[in-house]
Amino acid sequence: MLMSVAFLLSALVQFGLGLVLAALLGPAEFGVYAIGFAASVVAQTLFYEAMRLSITRFAGGAGGLPLLFRIGLAVPMVLAVVALAFVLVRGGDRAFLLATGIVAAIIMGLAECRAAWLRAHFAETSYAVLLLLRTGLSLVLMPLAAIHTQRADAVLAAFALSIVLAMGMHRAFFRKLLAAVAGGDYPNPLAMFAYALPIVATNVAYLGLLLALRLAMAQEAGLAEAGRFSLALDLVGKLVMTLGTALDLWLFQLAVRAEREGGDAAGQQQLTRNFGRIVALLAPAMLGLWLVLPSLEALIVAPSFRGAFTSHAAMLIPGLLAYGIVQYALHPFHQIAKRTTILLVAALLSLVSTLLVLTLAPALRLPALIVPALALMVAMLLALLLLGWWRDRSVPLMERALPGQLALALGAMLIAVAPMRYVLEPGATALLASIIMGVIAYGVVAWALDLAGLRGLVLDQRRRTKNGA
Repeated sequence: MLMSVAFLLSALVQFGLGLVLAALLGPAEFGVYAIGFAASVVAQTLFYEAMRLSITRFAGGAGGLPLLFRIGLAVPMVLAVVALAFVLVRGGDRAFLLATGIVAAIIMGLAECRAAWLRAHFAETSYAVLLLLRTGLSLVLMPLAAIHTQRADAVLAAFALSIVLAMGMHRAFFRKLLAAVAGGDYPNPLAMFAYALPIVATNVAYLGLLLALRLAMAQEAGLAEAGRFSLALDLVGKLVMTLGTALDLWLFQLAVRAEREGGDAAGQQQLTRNFGRIVALLAPAMLGLWLVLPSLEALIVAPSFRGAFTSHAAMLIPGLLAYGIVQYALHPFHQIAKRTTILLVAALLSLVSTLLVLTLAPALRLPALIVPALALMVAMLLALLLLGWWRDRSVPLMERALPGQLALALGAMLIAVAPMRYVLEPGATALLASIIMGVIAYGVVAWALDLAGLRGLVLDQRRRTKNGA
């Protein structure tokens, strides 16, 4: 649980940091930063995601890293030096942005591989230290870069520097843990990459999809509107990914452990429980976000982003909720079963459908501002249908009672909170009252129905804590 808590705290800071950077850079330059950062994440995924996934899945019973991984960690650095030399010699207005993007991709990849190793060995304290060091340094360095330069490339460089400093400060923790872990055998490296590479291609396809949405908005409505759209996409997307990743840090490893100790059937049963818990927490978060968007905008969004932020965010919420269910609730069924090729098929289908919607939108005379959200929704629905249908249907996806119970809990939340949008002026009072009423309404119904087994989970955690004390 410490890993999930540290991740949530870090994500909360990053959430606020995005708002600060948007206010300091302004819509147009923030649009450039958002596109540059998104491109860096795509590059990081290409270079390092296979190793990160393999470490997460297989390193739990082994110490150190196999030679193939060490080579894989080093090769992108050589490629980065060559790319940097080419970019800097060629020059141009955005040469430094491209150069810092390449460096950031490499540094992010190295940090994610270290974090994955810590996660695989349940090194919760060391994982939390690394994450909080990264977060604290970025919270200081990135706004300073924005204030002094007003440039996207300087902010991206500050982000990369914060990770380098954090890894250096964390080095003693990591080396101590590495020495303490007993050596063990990894599976055949080719088998590990056969598992990981389809997932990597899948992630690249989804990241490419999100990058395409930003670029489409920039092309059709300009960089300033792309910046406003990117702020909404980043904040709603971060909420989905933060909750999903925090749950995944905990629940996926439980499924891996259940499979290792009890066999395939035990792992699949754990995944069914996981699916319900993820949906039961993501869905109210997204409904709650939609209900409080006007108050959030009034309180935390810079004036130059207001109006557009609420409209973009409201349109993006359904597609991003579906994206979270695909990534964190459906993917694990196929990952545990080592059927990862279907993940790639679903991602490519989503990417192709997105590009098709973006291409056909002008001919269909669709308003430019709604097209990216529409493309995302279509893409994620296709992925949901394909992954839900293709899985081993002898294993229940969810408990039979889940849809009805979830509808009742969400309905109670909607009835309790929706009137406040019309009774109270957007602001702190409306936000606080909406959150309290929403949590109470959803929580009471969920507790009474034991939605997704959450009541039993909470009571079991309390018993364990009490016994541990």
